[in-house]
Amino acid sequence: MQLPPFAQQQTDVSTMPNFTISGLNRFPVKGLSAEPLDTLTLTEGEGVPGDRLFGFARYNSVFDPTNPEPLPKERFVVLVKEAALAGLNTTFDDTTWTLQIATGDSTHSFEMDSAEVRAEAGVFLHKTLGLSDPEPPFSSPLHRTGLQMSRLYHHK
Repeated sequence: MQLPPFAQQQTDVSTMPNFTISGLNRFPVKGLSAEPLDTLTLTEGEGVPGDRLFGFARYNSVFDPTNPEPLPKERFVVLVKEAALAGLNTTFDDTTWTLQIATGDSTHSFEMDSAEVRAEAGVFLHKTLGLSDPEPPFSSPLHRTGLQMSRLYHHK
């Protein structure tokens, strides 16, 4: 995957102004709930661990799970396009790869390491959010290198 030009540039941190980080969040599933982090360990060349592991791409998004490339967020089920997402509370356990979606009156769990169950989660979101798309969104692991994904899949 070719990085965009801004991501290829090196930043000289010695010229950056001092600042304080007041909070850190990750979004394990693109467009769903943020999860606060108490600590964060970064590895050069990799993103925030556990951030945007999955996304729910719209049926016509042109997202190719065999060759993932960055796409505009509007091609995924995200809050900017689907206000009903604000009514869901989601959590993701990156040790079991379980996505939990709470709708207020019930909680639904999806084992995201299974393609079949990821499809079920897409159908659930399609129905729960009342998406107007003719087909439910689909999900697959996003924008991660093989090395990063192999580290994530070690739990099985």
